[in-house]
Amino acid sequence: MNVGDRVRIDLDFAEGTFGIIPECSMGIEKHRVQVHATSVVYTSGLQLTPAQRGRMDQRVADRGIGMGSFVHKLTEMDINHNGLRIPKEIVKALNIAKRGWVILAMGEDNHWFDASYYTTTDGRLRFKSGWECFVSNFDMEVGNVVLILFHMGSDGYLKIFFDVL
Repeated sequence: MNVGDRVRIDLDFAEGTFGIIPECSMGIEKHRVQVHATSVVYTSGLQLTPAQRGRMDQRVADRGIGMGSFVHKLTEMDINHNGLRIPKEIVKALNIAKRGWVILAMGEDNHWFDASYYTTTDGRLRFKSGWECFVSNFDMEVGNVVLILFHMGSDGYLKIFFDVL
């Protein structure tokens, strides 16, 4: 796949819940997630405040759940080591190529960032470029809880919307 190539994405949600996302090769971070076909994936142990839950519900109501949704508390690894990993359950549902380009956006901001990604050996999506610039531009910090929504744009590109809850 090259820059500018379009991707077709088909949904293939399985019934029931998914299991554990394996530990990364560095042994630094584990996620346990549960997901249903029409629900949001949460990082294990994440508890939203009532205000965060309200903001999340409003964003999902405004945009729809999309092709997948993930709620995550950003870690030092996510922010400082280009280490954000999208769970394999989401990646499987997106049915995207092993490598490619996506568009990142913060909330309703019209400032888009191109980011290249690759799929790790354990099936998670990780950004190769673009993530650090995106994080810096929007002053994202360790401890921010983010809602990540995945939508296919009319231009054929996967758009990933972030909202700090």
